[in-house]
Amino acid sequence: MTERTDFSPLRACLGLPLAQALAFCRARGEEPQIIYTGERAAGEGLTPRVIAVREKELVVSLFRDGDPREEEA
Repeated sequence: MTERTDFSPLRACLGLPLAQALAFCRARGEEPQIIYTGERAAGEGLTPRVIAVREKELVVSLFRDGDPREEEA
């Protein structure tokens, strides 16, 4: 049986905010393509985060970061 392993250094970007992931990539001399998912429009309080890596692409989705309990107050 053949085991597939992905040793892409871009995998280190998973979960990172996009700005931080791009800084990591650029420090390595790479300029990945950014692919956005979902239909949520970018707005205040939303953070683009890397959710997947495909070869030289970072797949990004927008997340509402922060403590949801703050919104209840």
